Amino acid sequence: MLRTLSARLPPGLQQTLLYAFSILVAKGVSFVMVPVFTQFLSPEDYGRLDILQTLADLLSVVVGLGLADSVYRFAGSARGEAERRKATASIFGIAMASGLIFLAAGQIAAPWITIALPGGIATSETRLLLISLAASGLILVPLAWLRMNNRAGIYAIASAGRSVIQAGLATLMLVLGFGVWGVLLAGMIACMVLATSLALYQLRQTGMTIAAARTREHVAFGGPLVLAGAAAFVLGSCDRWILAAFVGVEAVAIYAVAVKFALIVAMAAQPFELWWLARRFPMLNGPDGEKRVAVAAGTGVVWTVLCGVGVAATAPTAIRLMTPEAYHAAASLAPWLCGIAVLHAVTGILNIGIYSGRTGWDAFRVEATIAVIALALYFLLIPELGVTGAILATAVAQVARLSLVVWLAQRRRRLPYRLGRLGLLLAMGGVAVAVIGQQTDPLSEVLMGTLALGIIAGSGLLLGLAPDALVRKLLALFPFLPGHLLAVDGRG
Repeated sequence: MLRTLSARLPPGLQQTLLYAFSILVAKGVSFVMVPVFTQFLSPEDYGRLDILQTLADLLSVVVGLGLADSVYRFAGSARGEAERRKATASIFGIAMASGLIFLAAGQIAAPWITIALPGGIATSETRLLLISLAASGLILVPLAWLRMNNRAGIYAIASAGRSVIQAGLATLMLVLGFGVWGVLLAGMIACMVLATSLALYQLRQTGMTIAAARTREHVAFGGPLVLAGAAAFVLGSCDRWILAAFVGVEAVAIYAVAVKFALIVAMAAQPFELWWLARRFPMLNGPDGEKRVAVAAGTGVVWTVLCGVGVAATAPTAIRLMTPEAYHAAASLAPWLCGIAVLHAVTGILNIGIYSGRTGWDAFRVEATIAVIALALYFLLIPELGVTGAILATAVAQVARLSLVVWLAQRRRRLPYRLGRLGLLLAMGGVAVAVIGQQTDPLSEVLMGTLALGIIAGSGLLLGLAPDALVRKLLALFPFLPGHLLAVDGRG
């Protein structure tokens, strides 16, 4: 029966559903761990753990060297299977070399990095985190290769396996009383197991080479992406460091719990993203590519807005049920952070024009500009408004980022997006999140969210933002629905 249902769906949706399953297993484990962490860690300890996670966000960009994007760009645009494998083998060689260099440099620099961090971090904790990060390139390249080749089954095993191992070991370490250090040790072990397994797989698939000409090409593309990622850190994580300095680590813990639940938006939208990032350039370079890309991107935006509103309506209640009372203040922050998560995800869907060149300098210019805006707003608003200032500053910066990305991407390569309709849908999502955020009890949050989901889903269909073929396929799975009432002719 499942095979029959799968065959009736478009190939892109089939892959999206496979990725959805892998994410449900892998990411679901991390949210099951939220009550475990908050039960065994005080807000101060949880805040320290989050500070270390933000350090990981920054350094993972550095050690990653834009390698996954390089796989999508160069292997995805290669002509012929042999050329795809050569391009990926070269990128994997860069990953191996950079990982070894980062491992040595990270352990030498660990004491100085620790001193620079707020929150009273221990050097041993920093060392464990840096070992995990050194292996990240050996994970990113194989995962990108799996996604390009639609190997969602292996991808699911890798993602879920790491999450289960890490969660089990972290729980054991917390029960034994090892605290934050134990959580980091669990993460290091899981990371090394996955990196070793995927590296062996990649060597069998493509081998590994280090060719000077290809390396220069990949570095020219990926190098600016590293700078762009470092600049994006300011918008994505730097607010925690400023909060810790002006408000305290406990406030960071409350904020971090709300962010954790808002990340469910990214988790729900990620199945489409995983399929989209790996397929967008082959699609763009194929028959009728620009129109197909615009239609697929519009569908992704609709889905992302629906995810954001749905999570905004349910996250506050989940926080109250899953965490001790000391963390309940995070419930009032979650809906607003869900809206910010939507803006971030939509920007990633509409940015293909920026990555269509031979280098990543356009991405860096965008992220650097927004980093300056965000940093100025953080220092202006956080000392006066605390966590509220951090949310307001991030929201303004994300709107500016989306606007700048769309403008620049369209200048580089104009695609037939229905920008006016997409903007209207985003505005509707923003209003919905604001209304949900004003509610004070779970029933009102869910009712407002359900109403908003219905309105936004119907608007997406009526505005022609979902392809007609996809709508017909979905309706065919439920023959009892009056599908003819939803049909919109001429959407393509």
